[in-house]
Amino acid sequence: MNWPKPKNMKEIHIKRLLKLAKHLRSDKRAHRRFDINTYNAGVWLGPGQCGTVGCAIGETPAVWPSLFRWEFRAVYSRRNSTGYTQGDHQRFFGLTSLQYNHLFLPAGYGWVDVSALVVAERIEHFCSGRHEIP
Repeated sequence: MNWPKPKNMKEIHIKRLLKLAKHLRSDKRAHRRFDINTYNAGVWLGPGQCGTVGCAIGETPAVWPSLFRWEFRAVYSRRNSTGYTQGDHQRFFGLTSLQYNHLFLPAGYGWVDVSALVVAERIEHFCSGRHEIP
């Protein structure tokens, strides 16, 4: 299956995805443990410390605190929320639901446990223009 080329995406969306990938590669993640299966789990401890477990989407309030907020087991937009974590982030990153699933959900990784580095690499691969799913 071929994915739409980045040239069909707005540059701002590609920049946002790459900023998230860079954050995932850093040691400044807000969650203590990365888990592709969980947006956010644990107690919100204050700015930059949302709890114990989270995935790439669960890190968006750490990267864009004025745009996203943590809620119990979810992450929502602070502006014009759809009421759904996936919908808010699809719109923010300019992704289709298939692209979102491929980049951010466990099914896109064959339901195996993956690291933040693996997700960062897939985001970078997606943004580079190589969009075929193996």
